[in-house]
Amino acid sequence: MRLRTKASFLLAIIVIVALSVTGLLYIRFLEVSLKNSILGGLESISSLTSENISKFLDGAMKDAQTVASNLPVKALREKDARLIEEHLKALAEFFPKFGNGMFVLDSDGTLWADYPTHPKAKGRSFAFREYFQRTMKEQKGIIGTPYTSFRTSDPVLTFTALLRGPSNEILGIFGCSVPLLDRGALGDFSKTRIGQTGYLYVYDSTRLIILHPDEERILKRDVPPNANKLFDQGLLGFEGVGETVNSRGVPMLACLRRIPGTDWIIIAQQPQSEAFAPLRAAESMILNGILTAGLIAVCIGWLAIRGITSPLEKLREAVLRLGFTDRENESDTVQGEEAFRQQLGEITVRDEIGDLANAFKDLSERLDQSLGLLRSSARDWERTFNSVADAIYILDEESRIVRLNRSASNLLKVNFNEAIGRPCYELMHGTDKPPEFCPHRKTIST
Repeated sequence: MRLRTKASFLLAIIVIVALSVTGLLYIRFLEVSLKNSILGGLESISSLTSENISKFLDGAMKDAQTVASNLPVKALREKDARLIEEHLKALAEFFPKFGNGMFVLDSDGTLWADYPTHPKAKGRSFAFREYFQRTMKEQKGIIGTPYTSFRTSDPVLTFTALLRGPSNEILGIFGCSVPLLDRGALGDFSKTRIGQTGYLYVYDSTRLIILHPDEERILKRDVPPNANKLFDQGLLGFEGVGETVNSRGVPMLACLRRIPGTDWIIIAQQPQSEAFAPLRAAESMILNGILTAGLIAVCIGWLAIRGITSPLEKLREAVLRLGFTDRENESDTVQGEEAFRQQLGEITVRDEIGDLANAFKDLSERLDQSLGLLRSSARDWERTFNSVADAIYILDEESRIVRLNRSASNLLKVNFNEAIGRPCYELMHGTDKPPEFCPHRKTIST
């Protein structure tokens, strides 16, 4: 791999690592900030809804007490159903919230007056109802547990008032029912949307679902223990925010608040998938940005390194050209040196590469001077060697001729180039091995 490519990839890796670390820290910061913001919003929604439900319940309870106090005591003692029902009809116009009707039960729990009149209900005992039993036990008006109305078969919530005579004797109880899901009652709260799919619901200490956007779940206890961590903690008195998985297996961000004056608990929640959807989108954008930045870094790095290493490439080519020059051939040497100097002259940068090019140029000039001296010395030695009148042979250990002067060549009557590499005894004596008196052999043996 070329230096340019390595540097480009190194730059890209540095950019990707730096952006990845920064991106991860930024995503973590966004996650914490977004989570806190959403939980804060859920807390505001749950607190406001809890207050509004509490205000509605308090108001309805006061209205029930007001209606009960306006009923004629004599008619109550005498169980004058006609007169009481006329009063209930008149009062119903001022208290339209009690859309499921108003009624009077005697001390045994038997209904003897109501409005709107429901013939099947009159004379029927409702002593089994939770609101009757609690009212008689606590000796005061109460907010009953929601139940399915005998009149309409719809979920209703009943408010009661204890009816007493002149001697403080108990005459029975007065009840007025509110359709639980009526828009004028609590129905709007169950329709509240948090984001796209978030919602709130209300349950009581017995796990009874009181309000829920899924009406099929209302008045059911379909959340078993350990199915929803925050749901269970709410039953133990916890109020606050947290993460949970609901009974349907959906991860949620939720906030719990108790509704004052009741054992009701409200949960405002939003699916984590929706809550963190912007974060997932940001992660995708950051990932694409990192990959794009890495690609751009490779391109920019390649172009930048190319500009930086271009003089180095020229220096490399010049040095390689000089290294492959045939120093034995003077003509090739001159041409190679001229090309070498020309390439070095093209390197005009004033940095370390420029200094290195100048150093190579100086080294080349010194090398040329040294080689020139060596070639001159070789030519002088060659002239001296050939000018000697005596035959001179230079032999190797195998008696092969390495060098011979002109006199030796004439003596042997062979061309200079033909003699080189051949055994001397073959040319001198015509034998295939050295004679016993061979001086060269004796010299080698000593």
